[in-house]
Amino acid sequence: RMYSTMRVRGHSGGFMLDAMSGVDIALWDLAGKIAVKPVCAILCAAPRNKIPAYLSGTSGDTAAARAEFARRYADEGIELVKLYYESEWSELLATADALPSGLSFAVDALWHMRPESASTMAMDLDARNARWLECPLYPEEVDAHRRLARDIRTPLAVGESYRSLREMKPFLDIAQILQPDLGRCGLSGSMEIAAGFA
Repeated sequence: RMYSTMRVRGHSGGFMLDAMSGVDIALWDLAGKIAVKPVCAILCAAPRNKIPAYLSGTSGDTAAARAEFARRYADEGIELVKLYYESEWSELLATADALPSGLSFAVDALWHMRPESASTMAMDLDARNARWLECPLYPEEVDAHRRLARDIRTPLAVGESYRSLREMKPFLDIAQILQPDLGRCGLSGSMEIAAGFA
């Protein structure tokens, strides 16, 4: 009803959907309190007790320093690190190449790639068996994402910039990994996206 009420007034713009997500999460929390169960036990009959985690980002001025930073977490059992493409592609690749054996990596491009060069750049990730390429292009560039997904082996990951299944629908047959942000989609919206992707 909140979504419908805002039609013609910015139903998908501004912070309206973020606010709706907050209400949605609060209602799920309330449902858990009423049922005296964690929300995960309401959502699923047999929720997992553990899920795999990855290191999101590294620290250091050089590729060797960033790889050493990641190695410390690998020694504690982390098996995947996400590297961020912020300015220099060659620096990201140097960090990936310096990672210790057994530690895999994914890349978050932070929307910094351009359609005309994205495929060539992403082939560097194919050659290194990257786990995924996240947010490669501007969120609105559906056709460019489709071409990129067709040209490379590395799975595309998208989602955090979209606030509903309606916004994410064009990507359901393009991206292999969806990453809805609970703060933007709420639990209900995230479950709707998962059902649409299945």
